[in-house]
Amino acid sequence: MNWYFYKIWIPLQIATVLSIIAVCMGYVSINWYIVFAAFFLVGPVGTGVGYHRLFSHRQFTTWKPIEYTVAVLGTLAAYAPVLFWSSQHIYHHRHSDDAVDPSSPKQFGFIESFLLWRMRKKN
Repeated sequence: MNWYFYKIWIPLQIATVLSIIAVCMGYVSINWYIVFAAFFLVGPVGTGVGYHRLFSHRQFTTWKPIEYTVAVLGTLAAYAPVLFWSSQHIYHHRHSDDAVDPSSPKQFGFIESFLLWRMRKKN
């Protein structure tokens, strides 16, 4: 397993589970409109626009404050740090579905290629 899995992903998942337990037990009240708005802002904008289109493929240029904002949104989505995700994605396109592609669905299956490839030690 790589460093991100142990230092970031596991603590983030533990914090998420504890937060859900706190809400379910009534210790914390929650505004669901804010949760849904944040969910649809963080995932699609952070990873789709930021990580994928802006940082990996450089399909457009924008002001630095907007770059920083989408980088933070992508980080909040808890996929991976921006440099790690972007570099792995560029590598994936360079070796798409080859033997060295770290996220090939042909070699590893859907779940492994979509989620679990980040947790391998060699990445």
